[in-house]
Amino acid sequence: MRLPAIPQTIRSASLLTGRTAAVQQNEKAITLSVMPGDRKPLNTVVVLELDQAAIEVLAP
Repeated sequence: MRLPAIPQTIRSASLLTGRTAAVQQNEKAITLSVMPGDRKPLNTVVVLELDQAAIEVLAP
């Protein structure tokens, strides 16, 4: 999955199950990868830990 870039640094990416998700971040985009066995049919929730409060993403 590709997401728009944000100025904050992503420290980690994990699933609600506790498993990790691969994350790559650069100035153009964020790319998240979840192993097929960790994906859920209806939704897969990825938790991103940032170096700043999440509200800073919305209000730079």
